[in-house]
Amino acid sequence: MKQNVSSIKSWISLKQLIIPVIAAFFVAVTVYATTTIGDNISTGGTLAVTGLSTFARATSTSATSTEYLYVGFDITEPTGWDFSGGDLAVSGDAYFNNKATSSAAFWVGSGGTPNWLNLGGGDLFVQDDTQIGDSLFSTHASSTQATTTDYLYVGFDITEPTGWDFAGGDFLASGDAYFNNKATSSVAFWVGSGGTPNSLNLTGGDLFVQDDAQIGDALTVGGTATSTALIVGGTATTTKLIVGERAAANATTTIVLGDLIAESAPCIKLRTTAGEWVYSYPTSSASMVLQGLVWTADSCE
Repeated sequence: MKQNVSSIKSWISLKQLIIPVIAAFFVAVTVYATTTIGDNISTGGTLAVTGLSTFARATSTSATSTEYLYVGFDITEPTGWDFSGGDLAVSGDAYFNNKATSSAAFWVGSGGTPNWLNLGGGDLFVQDDTQIGDSLFSTHASSTQATTTDYLYVGFDITEPTGWDFAGGDFLASGDAYFNNKATSSVAFWVGSGGTPNSLNLTGGDLFVQDDAQIGDALTVGGTATSTALIVGGTATTTKLIVGERAAANATTTIVLGDLIAESAPCIKLRTTAGEWVYSYPTSSASMVLQGLVWTADSCE
């Protein structure tokens, strides 16, 4: 009887030893397959996970993944996302308290085609509109459309001309500017870096040329205006109006005075050395023209 009691005690002790070992084995197997934590998990060291980990919310001072990091709900991944190589997807907003840097490129938008970019070396591709709140500096820019409510400065820095105030739609090109179509101004054109347009108010389509001007074809002054003038002179001490081709042999130069309407006669006005104005104009008599012009003090203007 005593031996039986001793055997029973030994079995009970063995059972108490085996059951925790078996339980630990199954727990270990279960943890290796799937682990579900119903409450918070906190560690002061390193949490290493070899499989997929899904968190409803996670806070960490440092997070490292050799594959990818997916933040937020599931979305349709963009082109290039392959769940490896250090990919990062954020399905909601992303805020960086400091600068965001890319050693390759930034692509803004969900589509589009970067035709002129290789998306390397710091490229920026914006699929749709772009608004810059302050200055935009670029060594090279290509665009099908560029709009600014302030100013556009193309090229290196120069001494800005009078009237340039970096506002109101100013445009400056420090190098050459070429327009494949016409260039139009609703106010005036100023050619040169200085000068004083004494006879112009620089409105309504004026053209001021500081120095010489050469017209490759006809120069027409008039149009539909009722009163027109071609003024040669200004503040110069010596003024010349040269009509003729000085570089061609046997050239023919013709000065035409008159209108297409027969009743309209040209008026020639000259100032004498005495300071008086004298006038001459032809009448309908061809013989009078052949005999020479008759000068009179009566104005024909």
